[in-house]
Amino acid sequence: MKKVVFGLVFGSSLLFGDIINIDVTPEIIEDENLQILDVRTPSEFLEGHIEKAIWIPIKNDDETSLNYAFVKQVLSSKLDPKKPIGVICKAGSRSGVAAKMLDGRGFEKIINLQGGMKALKEKYNYEKIEKSEVVDTEELIEKYGYKKK
Repeated sequence: MKKVVFGLVFGSSLLFGDIINIDVTPEIIEDENLQILDVRTPSEFLEGHIEKAIWIPIKNDDETSLNYAFVKQVLSSKLDPKKPIGVICKAGSRSGVAAKMLDGRGFEKIINLQGGMKALKEKYNYEKIEKSEVVDTEELIEKYGYKKK
């Protein structure tokens, strides 16, 4: 069933373009073919994140201004452009912006996971969310995000 639903979602991209907007569900998150890109702020990420997520914030450390290096950081990360990438934030707004920024940059499938972490926690009571003890942004980046060059 999971493969059928996922197949329908990804097949729809042929009709609607490169970015797919879907409501996040635990089944989608747990699909082994989906890479997760978490674009939330450092403080949000530390509150809890999906274990397999790669963290690259769309906003700077001040949590108000746009991270203009975001696309470059994603392109230099370990995300595979040939595999589907699910972009997630707290509720779906920033992930939509991030998905648009990545569109046309060589990624075959970009999925905006609408509802974000808030929906996973509140709607689905999703249990597989890791909390992090990391308090230093540099350490956080080293452990979960892109590698600075």
